[in-house]
Amino acid sequence: MATTETASKSDMIREQIPAVLKNAYLNTGTFGPLPQVTVDALVELLRKELEDGRITTENYMRSGEIKSDARAEFAQVFGCDPGNVVLTRHTTDGMNIAVNGINWRPGDEIVLTDMEHPGGQAPIYNVARRYGVTVRTARLGDGTGDVVGAIEKLVAKKKSRPA
Repeated sequence: MATTETASKSDMIREQIPAVLKNAYLNTGTFGPLPQVTVDALVELLRKELEDGRITTENYMRSGEIKSDARAEFAQVFGCDPGNVVLTRHTTDGMNIAVNGINWRPGDEIVLTDMEHPGGQAPIYNVARRYGVTVRTARLGDGTGDVVGAIEKLVAKKKSRPA
């Protein structure tokens, strides 16, 4: 049950994303609504590029600083070194890098759910076909049941191997 505080925070967030006040977004990974602060930052960046050019030394250096700052913030959240944080163009790129970055061998197994986005399924089925990896799919129904239990049932109880 939502508390008054939670409802208030949700209303505050919705106010910053005008599109959600008139539309329901159920797949925000590709073309999700932008918050006002993001639009303002993009407009300012484009204005600066229009006036100064797109690849000035200052803009190039600032771009590197922004990426470095973002890596540092994510590293702090995840408790890792910024050198272990990769920024990608979008989630699908990140999933492809992660799945294809593993040294797969025949007999390895991947557990996914029947609710995975095709952008997540594609790299998994690709490594399954290429390397003889077994894919196990947890059937989650409408997602309101025991999601963790459905996945746990499919996780093989075998010793992990060295990478």
